[in-house]
Amino acid sequence: MARRAIRTDRLIAALGLAVLALGGAILWGVSRGDGFGPRETATARVQRQLIERHPGLQPLYLEPGRTDGVVCGYAGVDRRIVTNIAVPPGWKFVSRRNRILFDSDPLPDEFSSMFAAECPGFAESPPAVRVQ
Repeated sequence: MARRAIRTDRLIAALGLAVLALGGAILWGVSRGDGFGPRETATARVQRQLIERHPGLQPLYLEPGRTDGVVCGYAGVDRRIVTNIAVPPGWKFVSRRNRILFDSDPLPDEFSSMFAAECPGFAESPPAVRVQ
């Protein structure tokens, strides 16, 4: 009985296909925006993004945007806790999964177009109600 051997060119082709399939699966998972782990809630994501911007910022008002995963809102500081930074009473923001834009950012045109597209009918001044 002759021993059956796998030819080198077939082995290379099979391993190449396996690498391409694995790479495609990883690319698909990363491109979904939430990676492979558990999905972060919108409120937790906004709080994380605000703290990354400045540790004293917190959400004052949140509402969902037109697109899934987008959050519109106002952010400010609790003056009982943080007294050493100059922040207006409320900053408008638009939060996406990978980015947060404020109305005071150096890209006012980008913020205005994104805010108009994602947050129609949004309140013009910060409400007195706080998000818990």
